[in-house]
Amino acid sequence: MTRPLRLILLLLALLPAAIADAQSSPAKVMVSAAFEPAAPTQGASAELVVHVNVPPGYHAQSDKPLTKNLRPFAVKPVQAAGVAFGTPVYPQAQLELYPVIGQQSVYNGDVRIRLPVTLSSDASVSVISVDVQYQVCNSQGQCFVPETNRVTVNLADNTMAVAPPSTAPNGAALVPSQPTLTEPPASASAGTTPLVVAPAQSVFSALLTAILAGLIFNVMPCVLPVLPLKAVGFYEVANHHRGKSVALGLVFALGVVSVFTLLGIAVFPLTWIKWGELFAHPWFIWPIVALLVVMGLGLLGVFEFALPEGTYRFTPRHDTYGGNFLWGGFTAVLATPCTAPLLPPLLLWAAQQPSAIAVLCMVFVGIGMALPYVILSAMPEVARKLPRSGPWAALFKQMLGFLVIAAATYFGAGRLLHAPYFYVPVFVVIVIASGYLIGRTLLLAPRVRPLMISSAIALLLVGSTGYWTWLMVQSAGHWSTYTKSDFDATRQNQIVLVKFTANWCQTCQWIEGNVYTQGDVWRALNDRNVHAIKADLTDLTDDPQLDPRPLLTQLNPAGGIPLTAIFAPGRREPIVLSSLYSEQDLLAALRSLDSRVAAK
Repeated sequence: MTRPLRLILLLLALLPAAIADAQSSPAKVMVSAAFEPAAPTQGASAELVVHVNVPPGYHAQSDKPLTKNLRPFAVKPVQAAGVAFGTPVYPQAQLELYPVIGQQSVYNGDVRIRLPVTLSSDASVSVISVDVQYQVCNSQGQCFVPETNRVTVNLADNTMAVAPPSTAPNGAALVPSQPTLTEPPASASAGTTPLVVAPAQSVFSALLTAILAGLIFNVMPCVLPVLPLKAVGFYEVANHHRGKSVALGLVFALGVVSVFTLLGIAVFPLTWIKWGELFAHPWFIWPIVALLVVMGLGLLGVFEFALPEGTYRFTPRHDTYGGNFLWGGFTAVLATPCTAPLLPPLLLWAAQQPSAIAVLCMVFVGIGMALPYVILSAMPEVARKLPRSGPWAALFKQMLGFLVIAAATYFGAGRLLHAPYFYVPVFVVIVIASGYLIGRTLLLAPRVRPLMISSAIALLLVGSTGYWTWLMVQSAGHWSTYTKSDFDATRQNQIVLVKFTANWCQTCQWIEGNVYTQGDVWRALNDRNVHAIKADLTDLTDDPQLDPRPLLTQLNPAGGIPLTAIFAPGRREPIVLSSLYSEQDLLAALRSLDSRVAAK
């Protein structure tokens, strides 16, 4: 049994023991009750006022949560002979923005619920009991298992006893102990991740979220360099029978899962790196660039006439078990610059769990990412229908080679040139590829129709890449460079937007080109006198004035980017936008600040 597989089985074995720890809440909620102004007598009425104290850094869902799978706050009287209960009167809830679960209707601090109680003239009860049900979440958006406390009030002296949740029989006369609070960091984030609608509130839902996050990785731009290479790989395995093809797909999946397992160990229990930070290290990114260049040249056919046969050792084969394991690992490595939707809240949740649970979540992200490849490996007949030889198949393979070279240029130029000017060399590669496509088409089939098709493809490639490059260059002048002193000084009396980004983070570049090139966004920012700061993580620095990583770690312990935080004077916690978000999401976050100011 391989070492990665043994580690995965060990983590699965630890799951039952870790589930109980992951479900429990560190928040100690104090519950009390008393009649006001005094306990009712026979034939009279009074109000039972239930007090629920939610500790700082936490909130309870209101009696009408905005997310249907969250438990509503409720006071439920225990029926007794001769006692009539009215409808509980709940306080006005507050609308707040939180990571993972977005906007929520919540109760903070001291929550008071009034319950009318009437005793009949012949009532003989001595105590009144109510069950208080609540679900607590913390400021990072992690929601804990709902709890129910039974509060019993003595009618003779209006004194109270509370039974701790799930630990004492109904009506037990227990006095609550003093709470021990586990406070989140004072600068912990509270904001919104608009694309995520369901909280990762249990281990099982978190693992489901992990699988979905892994699936989404396959359509993120980070993985695009591998997709054409695997397309060629399916050509090679198409001649094998289905059993051999599936076996190769499973080995590929094991390579993906192994890398995510190792990343999970490095990010969580060992805390050696932050998510995606590997691409900030020259010792890591330059071998990746070199490998992409070699692969691209191989697809272009350079090895056939220029390089020695031994060069093939650097390009793992698609039709061997070892080669597929390496391909799987390489695919997972290329995914790390991205934080696909669902991943940022999952990383936040995992950072608060036991190490075994945190790593297991990353294992399931790898399983989700590998799943489509396993399914495709079970359908080798699809690849058999594609042309495997001839000049047009060779041209298709060469164009894939140009795309891989463009990816290598993207990563390499991103280390050498400031954003967004590293797009210029990428644009040059695309121009050369488009010219080659047209020229090669003229040699293979000097007819109108093939030439029109090739020209249309070339025009699309050059036009889209050129427009994107121009768009990014135009937006370069709006930002201030992050320094700790600038951030600390301006946030005291001005709204500050901090955008964490990096040249190697393709998702960050997507946000830059689709959100911060829009005139409406900058008008909204300027109208509110927002100070826009770019915290660039392309190159790591140990200068505490220039290093934005401590602030990023406060907002997301796993350090995943892209992430944008909006700090407002008088607001204890920032609004956080993680992973992919739209112009509308950003404008909505800014409007929520307006409503808070108006409410004050």
